[in-house]
Amino acid sequence: MTTNQTFSLVRFGRLLRKQFIDSRGQLLTSFALLVGVMTTVGVVIATGVPPEVDIMRIAAFFIGGWVTWYVFIWQQTDHLNQKERAMSYLLQPASAFEKTLALWLITGVGFVVVYVGCFLLLDAVGVTYVNSREWSAQQLDEIRMRGGMRYLKPVYKSDELADLPPFIWVLTGLLHSFALAMLLTIRRSALSLVAVLGFGLIGVGFFLNIGVAKQLISPGTVVSGKPFEGVIIRTDNPVTFYALDLPQPFGDQLSWLVGMMVVLGLYMVAYFKLNEREV
Repeated sequence: MTTNQTFSLVRFGRLLRKQFIDSRGQLLTSFALLVGVMTTVGVVIATGVPPEVDIMRIAAFFIGGWVTWYVFIWQQTDHLNQKERAMSYLLQPASAFEKTLALWLITGVGFVVVYVGCFLLLDAVGVTYVNSREWSAQQLDEIRMRGGMRYLKPVYKSDELADLPPFIWVLTGLLHSFALAMLLTIRRSALSLVAVLGFGLIGVGFFLNIGVAKQLISPGTVVSGKPFEGVIIRTDNPVTFYALDLPQPFGDQLSWLVGMMVVLGLYMVAYFKLNEREV
């Protein structure tokens, strides 16, 4: 019987098992550090007043998630950019596809499940604490100035995530594929260079989007033009604002198609870069 040289479930299971055994120390350390940082940030946020907590916890979810996810991907790919350390991994009896898939599962699905699970647990504890606190007269005055007392719901019971701008989700969706592809492409000083490259591309995307919108729209001033979102335009007479977007559902379908093609393209880059190291 001919063995499948691209993917074998048994061979892939052995590869994953060896990966976890060889990296268990680093993985446990990363997990402990992640929980420690999230707990510390959560305690700081929970000491605020409800309107402040409501805003800060969502910001912490994404900003903290982006930073820790990126650092974790770098930790798991850094040894592949060093010839001597990469040999033990690359010489394992598995195909390049299986090695790329294992890397994708550990740095992608694995991290997301752990991070979201920890956040939801800490968020529920923090919200319970804030909702049950006793407030002094001075704190109540501050709460009234910030919008009034409110009963906070855990993130998993609220609609806060669904109401976020699409651009936030686009950045989150692109982060893993972009980081994985670029960290396997740039071998020296990858941690800082890939981060600078990512911020640079985001800036270029903003300027190009606004520049194209200005060329296509007249009269009116383009106020905001985030990639994958509608354009906000200000008119001077009278001073009004209105949003311009592609016809629906075509606009959403096009955005999803472009986004999926970019993500798949970046994962293909990661696969070929990892495959090059075996040649």
